[in-house]
Amino acid sequence: MWGDVRLESRPISTKKYSRVVEERTIMGGQPRDSAYSGGFEIDMPDNVELGKPFDLDIRLRPYPNAPRGSVAVRMEQTDRVQYEPRVFSLRPGAVKTIRATVRKTNAGLAGIIANADGWRTYERSVSVGFPTLLEPASVAASFSKGGVEPLLLAFVDKDSKKRVSLDGPVFMIINSARASVREMGSSQWANMVKLEVPAGEDASPVLELRPEGNSGEKATVWVKVALSSGQVIHSQAIEFPIYPRWWQALLMSVLGGVLWGLRKAGWPQGNRDAWRRHFAKCLGAAVLAGGIGYCLSSRDLLGLKLDSTTLKGYFLLGFAFSYVGVDAALRLWMPGKPPTM
Repeated sequence: MWGDVRLESRPISTKKYSRVVEERTIMGGQPRDSAYSGGFEIDMPDNVELGKPFDLDIRLRPYPNAPRGSVAVRMEQTDRVQYEPRVFSLRPGAVKTIRATVRKTNAGLAGIIANADGWRTYERSVSVGFPTLLEPASVAASFSKGGVEPLLLAFVDKDSKKRVSLDGPVFMIINSARASVREMGSSQWANMVKLEVPAGEDASPVLELRPEGNSGEKATVWVKVALSSGQVIHSQAIEFPIYPRWWQALLMSVLGGVLWGLRKAGWPQGNRDAWRRHFAKCLGAAVLAGGIGYCLSSRDLLGLKLDSTTLKGYFLLGFAFSYVGVDAALRLWMPGKPPTM
């Protein structure tokens, strides 16, 4: 099913795509309100190594009128990331440096999570190599201009090709060429979509693609996977061939058959009534041969390597099928010898 889909890795870029991301990093991903005393601000590297300790500089950023006493901060209790210390006290505005070590990872990520009663939970990912690729997991075998097809991008291990779940949240920035894209359920089509994928997911939210190029061209989707800091940790281009619409392919196959049917019928000579009957049967057999050729090829029953992305392939198919099949059809329809042209 994926034989015609081309995957291509692209160089990693570190360009930050939105100041909103930075604000969400500091404030925990939600707008300020009176239900919380404030949020966390943590300075940490974006890229770390498995089993190698790294430092976290943690500070509580209070909202106006927040309590000023010491706060008990708890880092996530997990066997995937080890914190030293894991539980500690911190006054708002002060900075506490702790040490963290990533022990396990599924998809080359690690989630850093900090909690404190009355303060917003902080969750951010760091990259641990991120040896993960994106693979289309839900898309039609073919799509044509004007059609709308679903697309699900799965995270897979680059070696085993098995789907893996994310250890921490990431953002996906999706750009498209010769196609419009939108998240399923949205009414707005665009050439760029930004998505947030939470920890534990093994694929993107379901997208919809609407190709805008012509048959024979390729729609391209560029996907960037970024941390909440804005650093891009993976970039990949995925190409999808654009196929003719079914009625266009059928029409071209029939036209190819008709071309040979006209050649077979020839020019009128002698008995015109007999020639008209012969011409009608030649034309009918050619249309039938072209239609049957399309139906068989669309279900891959002929075993032919047909370039189904272009209309030329269907025209040649109809011509060839008519060339082989018209005489056989005429022998069934006309037991006697056709009139001499």
